[in-house]
This record gives sequence, C-alpha cells and structure tokens, in this order.
Amino acid sequence: MINMKQKYYWTIGIIVLVAIGIIFISIPSQKDGKPEPEIVLTPYIDVEATVTSLFLDDLHSDCEAPEICPRDRVTLRIDKIVDRRGYDFPPSFSVLLASEKICHEAREFVGEKLYVEEVGQCEESKIWEGEEAPADQKSHETKVNNSSGSKTAPGYRGINSSKGEEPGISATEGYLFSGKFAVGFTREDEQDLQETLQERFGAKVSISPYIIEGDEIEFNLKYSARPAKLRQDLPPNCPAGQVFENGNCVQQGCEGSKCAVSSPQYDEKPAEMEGSYIIYHLPQRTDEITEKILPGLKENSKIKIRIWQPNLISKEIGEYELR
Repeated sequence: MINMKQKYYWTIGIIVLVAIGIIFISIPSQKDGKPEPEIVLTPYIDVEATVTSLFLDDLHSDCEAPEICPRDRVTLRIDKIVDRRGYDFPPSFSVLLASEKICHEAREFVGEKLYVEEVGQCEESKIWEGEEAPADQKSHETKVNNSSGSKTAPGYRGINSSKGEEPGISATEGYLFSGKFAVGFTREDEQDLQETLQERFGAKVSISPYIIEGDEIEFNLKYSARPAKLRQDLPPNCPAGQVFENGNCVQQGCEGSKCAVSSPQYDEKPAEMEGSYIIYHLPQRTDEITEKILPGLKENSKIKIRIWQPNLISKEIGEYELR
C-alpha cells in the first residue's frame, strides 16, 4: 500500500516530467546547436477584380515566328480585397524636406490631419542624387519617389560620409520624417497629402504601394490575355552525382535531412502556338509534367488574382482564375 509520503513524491515526479515535456516541445528544432530559420513568405494581396479594358499586343512584337511573345496589358477595377498576407496596411509614407525648421513645421501640419495615424520624428538625412549612390552607402538606402512617377533621389538616413562625390553623383543635406495613414483613408487623402506638402513645404513624398477597393489599375500581363496553357515541361538539370527529388537536386543515394540540396537549372524554350492556345513552357517542379489552362480575358471578365509585392511595384500579374 502506498502511504501519503509516497503519494507526495509520485505527484511531484509527475509534475516535473510534464514540465520537462512542455519545455522540450516548445523548443524549436535545431541543427548544429542553431535554431532553424523561420520561413518568411513574400507579402501578397488576393483580390477579386473586373477587366475594364484590354490591350492585345501583336503576337510577335519582340520576336519572330514561330516564337510567341505578345506584351498584353489589362486594366482592372478592384472589386474586393480578399486577403492581405504580410502587407503593412494602411500604408506608410516618408516626407523629405530641405531644412530642420521646415521639417518640424511640415511634421506638425501632417499630425493634424485626420487621415494620418502616426507621425515620426524629424531625422537628418544625406540625399544622394544621380544614377546610384556610392557603394559604401547602399545599405542605408531609403527610396524616395512621388506618385507621379518622376525620378527623385534616394535618401540616406543619418549618414555623414567624409568621402568625396563620385562622378555624376551629388549630395545635399535634408531632413526626413515618416508616418502612417489611418484606417479609412482614401486616394483623395493621399493626393491631398502629396499636393499640400509639395506646394506648401517643397517636400518630396514617398508612399508605399498599396491597393484599395475601387481602384482602377493597368497591369502588364506576364502571360497573354489570349487563351494559354502553362505547361511545366522543362526538364530539370542537376549536377553530376545528383538526382531530382521533390523540386531539388539531391546527392544520389543520400537520405535524411543532412543531405545537401541545390536548385536545378532549366533550359529555356520559347512560347509557341498549339491550336488556339499559346503554350508557355515552364520549369518542371515535380516528377510529372503538369499543365494549367488560362481561358483568356475580355472586357468585363470577372477574375481572381494574387498580386505579390514585387508585382505590385512593377505592375505585372501572372496567373488568374475566372469567377
């Protein structure tokens, strides 16, 4: 029979074992004593949109038959934002000014706007003007562009370089502050911020790219607006002694997580016509050849698309689905 003292030690032992188990489970997996890096996905936006206009380019605009290379464009009305994964929204903005005094005046003015939620402090910046900044300053780059698309200088926050100017590049001092729009802001609010700061304070305003419902945006199409097939049939090329497995090149005969992997190389094959479809030959990612059909677009087509952050900046979209 177990007496009270034994019950006490049994209880303490069970509690200790449970605690050790919880700690063990909560520790991230490690290799060589180092935590595994977390997977960070590129931000994207899932939207539902309507085609309001379409431009069909010549099939051989930049190439010769039998290669197909149209550069079609489409204007989309954003009907619904389904998901913003990883995007900072509402967007942020940066304001670049000539002097500290003007910076503080502009900052106070912006802080009174109802469509602005946050306003940072004024900080001294060195602004490099030219094709690109000196190589030793690139890690500090803060891009400054206005919405009209005109080219303005990259700004470098808090830099006091003693090096001379390089050919074609000049440097001037300035002051910069950042902020963030409030929930419910509109394109009219953005325009008001841009125009007022430029006219009243001579500022250069940079706003991070974003999409809101009701926008009409022209995009370049990675694949033609005509009916197309995305055929993953370009065979992977692995280095000698490696085989293609699960999308990677792996040392032949090696098993387990310690096997070194590398990305396969792919030969290119131009797009071509096959019946009424344009065939795009893409890298083979699995052991089997797969194919996806894009049925084609026309005015008033209702589509679903995923816009990745780099494509939002470059104004390009790839695959789509009709809805």
